[in-house]
Amino acid sequence: MGRDNLRFLFLDVDGVILDNAMWEAESSRLVGAALSELLGGGADVWAEHQERLWLRVWNRGNEEYTEALGLRRLNLSRWWDRLHAEWVLQLRDEVGVEAPRTFEERVDVAERTFTNVYLNTRAVFPGAGSAIEALAKDFEIHTASGNPSWVIETLLTGMGIRELIGRPFGSDLVGYQKGHRTFHGRILNEVGARPQESIVVDDHEAPLLAAGRLGAKTVRVGGAGSGEFDLAIESLSELPDAILAV
Repeated sequence: MGRDNLRFLFLDVDGVILDNAMWEAESSRLVGAALSELLGGGADVWAEHQERLWLRVWNRGNEEYTEALGLRRLNLSRWWDRLHAEWVLQLRDEVGVEAPRTFEERVDVAERTFTNVYLNTRAVFPGAGSAIEALAKDFEIHTASGNPSWVIETLLTGMGIRELIGRPFGSDLVGYQKGHRTFHGRILNEVGARPQESIVVDDHEAPLLAAGRLGAKTVRVGGAGSGEFDLAIESLSELPDAILAV
């Protein structure tokens, strides 16, 4: 991989730092607890409905995002606010509570709920934090995730490693979702990183292929090995030793 020429590391979050297999149960538990405290009602009732309604809102939101792409009208921060507010509205109606009534109140409830989730989740991959600590000795690290940037910041704070990450790039800061062809290029430009100096780590093939076309080195996490990527590893915890070995 020519490590001596590499200075920047860009990490995805879901599937790289967070274990997707654990996430649904973890998020339901923590969402239920947070909404019960904020709005009343039983935690189990909130937890029962939250994932199904979030998927409904997410699917509709992605349709809106795709349409907005064609019209070149994008504000990803506002888009996330609308998704979060709609999710709380649908949960409120499903559970049958009176509050919150306004858009701003619903956004606030969602953000406070997800802050609780990401600060306290147990769905972080074992060894992910230690790997980032080791990698930070040799690389300038940023995230490159489809999540909102404030969610990434909250997760890193809960892990105790926020100071090791430069910019918590999420879709709201980039202006596009991770699947867009310009996603990684915009991030590299923002921090002054040349593709040839950069490693992009993700668990999905498409963004890695796009990053590779820019000239970045690519690491696939949790997927089958392929000649398309410079490295294929099972978990982020393997990355420090894997980079040393090439």
